[in-house]
Amino acid sequence: MKKEINVVIATLLVLLVGCRSAKKETTVTSDMQKIEMNSVAIIPQLTGGSPASTSPIVYVYKTKADYLHRVPVIMDEARTRILSYPAPGDLKMGNGLRLPTVLDKGYLLDNKGIGPNVAFLTYTYEEYSQLPTYS
Repeated sequence: MKKEINVVIATLLVLLVGCRSAKKETTVTSDMQKIEMNSVAIIPQLTGGSPASTSPIVYVYKTKADYLHRVPVIMDEARTRILSYPAPGDLKMGNGLRLPTVLDKGYLLDNKGIGPNVAFLTYTYEEYSQLPTYS
């Protein structure tokens, strides 16, 4: 009986370790911007994990217009309401601001925490970070 349970557990672990999603290309469009990004969903391994399974998702993106200094917010699937927005202090990093890192050919590396349903406010990082905070 104990041997059968161990075999079942070992089989389940092997099946879970081999599970992961395929690479998925996502395109988000609106009248204001277009963002193309690739992301990979990874299921953590039960037996420790590799750097790929323990690393956060990184977004490299490119917009049609210059949104480098615009504050990103996360919208719902229908893009009718804001689901997540930063506190003014979330945009600060040390003495500077958490602006995206500019890469080659107009690509940007996210430093704030965007996602596929991102939209950009008319507020700049500089303006938004100066807004009062309420607790």
